[in-house]
Amino acid sequence: NRLMCSISALVIIALLYPISAAISTKDIYLLGITGFVFLLPISCITALIAYQVGNLFPSNVRFTGTGISMNLADGIIGGFTPAIAIFLMQATGSASAFCWYIAACAVLSLVSYLNSYNH
Repeated sequence: NRLMCSISALVIIALLYPISAAISTKDIYLLGITGFVFLLPISCITALIAYQVGNLFPSNVRFTGTGISMNLADGIIGGFTPAIAIFLMQATGSASAFCWYIAACAVLSLVSYLNSYNH
């Protein structure tokens, strides 16, 4: 599962250029195809994240640890994502600037997946 998450993060990083190009060209068909391909690595990570987080905590505190960590991360990262997207779009004038935020999140995830191999 760590290998699949690591490969998925790498695929997300690799697909950011085609997604950015599709957004810039405003070709709805190209955007649809690249968006559909983008769903595969996202689905892999989404399917495995609950298992990964669940194994971070011993069984006597697993529900509390998982609940707090997942909800805080979703609230902070997910809650500020629309504001970050609007800020990046206004600061750069490009609708595809949001891809840099996704790239930063993917790199951070990849580093954490690779670091988990050591433990």
